[in-house]
Amino acid sequence: MSFITTLDNPYNPATHFDEWYNYDTAKGYDSCGKLARLAPSENDALPESYTDSLTEIAIDSLIDLFPNIFTKVPTNCSDEEFSKLYKENYSKFKRFVKVGAY
Repeated sequence: MSFITTLDNPYNPATHFDEWYNYDTAKGYDSCGKLARLAPSENDALPESYTDSLTEIAIDSLIDLFPNIFTKVPTNCSDEEFSKLYKENYSKFKRFVKVGAY
């Protein structure tokens, strides 16, 4: 399973979820809320493997709809790996914002 994050969020949702969540909500992204509207919750009477698959599909759908805002982070992403991913994503995000398309 993966996490979704915005290209500008400097916190790894796999290892620093609280900081990631605070940044995400402070910026008004509501990534968890968007994901919850597309994927079933853990409280649904569905097998975990099924909800995990649907969550992955929902993450991919958000990324497809908003490729200049969202990206995927693997569950086991270390802080070092995330730092590299963030640097790549942040420069993409800055180019997008600079063009004024955001």
